[in-house]
Amino acid sequence: MSVPSTAIVEGLEWVRGDVEPFDGTASVELKPWEDIALENRVRFQDDLRSLNLPDALLGEGLEQRDVAAQAVSDSVATFWRNHRLKYWQTPPDVEHEVTLIYDSARKTALERLREWWSGRVIEIEHRTQVELRLPLFLLSAPSASGCTTEFKREGNTEDKLGWSVTIAGNGLGGEGKISVSTSATFEAGSGQRKVIFVPVRVSLETVTITAPGAASLRTHRIDIADLHHQQPAPGALLLSSDAQPPLGALVQTYPLASDTSDTTATYEYTYKQAVTANLKLGLKAGSVDLGLSSESTMAGSVGVKIKLRSGSDYHLYQAAEGDGLLWA
Repeated sequence: MSVPSTAIVEGLEWVRGDVEPFDGTASVELKPWEDIALENRVRFQDDLRSLNLPDALLGEGLEQRDVAAQAVSDSVATFWRNHRLKYWQTPPDVEHEVTLIYDSARKTALERLREWWSGRVIEIEHRTQVELRLPLFLLSAPSASGCTTEFKREGNTEDKLGWSVTIAGNGLGGEGKISVSTSATFEAGSGQRKVIFVPVRVSLETVTITAPGAASLRTHRIDIADLHHQQPAPGALLLSSDAQPPLGALVQTYPLASDTSDTTATYEYTYKQAVTANLKLGLKAGSVDLGLSSESTMAGSVGVKIKLRSGSDYHLYQAAEGDGLLWA
């Protein structure tokens, strides 16, 4: 049974306000649990633990994963061990042969993992759909009259600014990657705080896992498979006056307090993502309390045009959650 969201989302309390028009596009790509297991042992182990599986079954799953991953590695190593020629740079035809061997071994490894889990049935008892607005870029302007902050993509005017957002479910709930792009400009007026966001819907589920000859197991998970059916176009929010995005590190100070000319000065600033923006969210519905993580990378740099009214000192900060710039 699927019901509308009655969940509490912890970690994005400040992402609220009035939606404004914004021109952008997004596409979704899903990665199933077996791909994640093969690529990331720790993540797979955490997924199995989040399902509260018995230790013996958890160990069995990790063993299957390790054998499968080793077989992929061995297939490529065996090719090179038996290849009579060595190269400073691998020729394209040999590189192609290696790729075919790797792909074939990986396909077999994924089938091995699916076969290990195939005897179990996951029955969904209850599903709560949770709507999220994941922040991509924050922009604000000081409250003094005449102050504005505007951003636009640097470089070729035909180029688009892009973000890649990865959302990780749990309990073998898979992983989703949303690619967002826009060529729109974006401006915050005096005292405004705005955020570009991408809307997503995830499912908070209570499930029962059954297998022949074993006791059934009731547990909870976050499933993101529904992303495949969504078309999450990015949007913009004018944040509510009492919404307070957390400040990050101080970026720059503009000392204009001693300037009594009552004029507006214009500055240019280039913003480029320094580190991947990570978010840790808590989702609660009834007695179910689970965590969801996402990370966002920004492609390219943003040109920021700043207009400041004389008579005050201004302090520009990095946004602590997501990318962006905030004034204090």
